[in-house]
Amino acid sequence: VLGVNLGGKILFGIAYLLFALPILFLYSENSSEILQTLLILLAFLIVIPFVLLVSLFVKFIVIAIVRRSTSIREGFREARQLVKNHWLVVVEFVILLFLIDIASFVVLRFGMAVLALPFLFAISLFYAFTVPIGASLFYILWIVASLLFVFFLTAFISSFQYLAWVKLYHALLEGSFTSKLVRWVYRLTGRGVKS
Repeated sequence: VLGVNLGGKILFGIAYLLFALPILFLYSENSSEILQTLLILLAFLIVIPFVLLVSLFVKFIVIAIVRRSTSIREGFREARQLVKNHWLVVVEFVILLFLIDIASFVVLRFGMAVLALPFLFAISLFYAFTVPIGASLFYILWIVASLLFVFFLTAFISSFQYLAWVKLYHALLEGSFTSKLVRWVYRLTGRGVKS
């Protein structure tokens, strides 16, 4: 499992390096904005799908190794087969998790703002009454509370995502999962599409 995760991280690093180097080169050469924009767009079109695909395979391989005690090769073969047979479900799932990530970021920002209000009020009161030690104490408490909030929200989202990937993996193995898009097309037209 460690080797699979480490291999995935190395591939991510190589992809980001291949993405960043041409952009840095172009900015250092003062080339045209059109060329810079085209290179950034091309890099996104190549790197982002590659990173998503590697991430997906790493997750499925790790799940296969942990849950079914398979080898890395068998896990890769199983992951490839699952993605090949159910590519539309996997794409929908990745999009859904991406939207959940965006929503969790909004919740994090809003939660941090709400959490800051009582601490900022207490700090301003201590400063108004010229008690800087109290203000410093509340400032430290605010930092600790913020770190705990970020830690627990991040842990919750990570646990949710890993559980969701495991559930998807098992549903795809059992063949009990159909794409939402396929179901909508079937309802509209009466015809199905292979997911």
